[in-house]
Amino acid sequence: MRSFLAASFLAFSVACQLAGSALAQVQSERQRAAISAFSEGDRLSAVGRWAEACAQYTESQRLDPQLGALLHVADCNERIGKLATAWNAFSEASALAEQRSDPRLQVARERTAALAPRVAQLRIQVAEPVTGLEVSVDGTAVALDAAETSFALDAGEHRLQASAPGAEPWTRTLRIADGTVERVQVPALRARDSFAAQDSLHTGGAQPERDPPMAPGATQRTLGWIAIGTGAAAGIATGVLLALQDDKADAVRDLANGLDTTDPAAVEQYDDDKRPLVEDQRQLAALSIATGVAGGVLLAVGVALLVTAPDDDDDNENAELTLAPALGPRAQLMVLRGRF
Repeated sequence: MRSFLAASFLAFSVACQLAGSALAQVQSERQRAAISAFSEGDRLSAVGRWAEACAQYTESQRLDPQLGALLHVADCNERIGKLATAWNAFSEASALAEQRSDPRLQVARERTAALAPRVAQLRIQVAEPVTGLEVSVDGTAVALDAAETSFALDAGEHRLQASAPGAEPWTRTLRIADGTVERVQVPALRARDSFAAQDSLHTGGAQPERDPPMAPGATQRTLGWIAIGTGAAAGIATGVLLALQDDKADAVRDLANGLDTTDPAAVEQYDDDKRPLVEDQRQLAALSIATGVAGGVLLAVGVALLVTAPDDDDDNENAELTLAPALGPRAQLMVLRGRF
């Protein structure tokens, strides 16, 4: 069993290295997409389409967080009236610029200070703190302070909710305007009737019997099927990636059909059109290798777990399985052998 685990770990390490290389290429693609979104944001802001520009700057910041993108997110949110979102972004940019000793620190601080008196503030107090109490605003949980919790909100309608184990949830909807301070007190939550508690009273407090723990063999077989299912999914993903790679190759061949090689302009246009297709092929090939190797390893591990799983009444001590690397004249293989 130890040799099996060691071999499985070795195979998994190889798969992780291949996957890491593929992920590095994906990260590079994310950075290019972030630059493209940022450029689109600049184009939209130049013609005054601030809401659309803000969406592009936000997407750029999500793909590749940068101080410049964050400042643009803050600026465009201020222009479309989302003052609290802008103030939070300028505050975050100030902290980041100070950490990096960036010269844009002064601008970020000045914009943060200028917005502060215009931002709406919501202040929450809890009448009766209880264990497990959770308060959320518009579905986002709020970290409660002991006395009063205060934070900035964009002007408009907001929904507050409080909940706790064994209590009826409390909800309130309010409208808040820029530059105002809204104070809300969360009342003591009412206890909620529990059918389980009533049943316990009727049965004298008897507790339901617990299910017996799952046998080791059943647990191992469950893990085996999970590994096989995941490996099969990786195989499907590999097939999809290979199909996409073939599509890119077909696109390159289509470009070459009818190309007049004596026309320098046509050849230059062909090279420009071909370059991104070839780059996509390279990335798809790397991803398909990574998913293929990972899927194969998971399938092998899943099969190994299934065939070596002991019966519920038998530890199957004589079972033996070995997964070991083997070198061939044209391939590198993983060999699975054993007795059961």
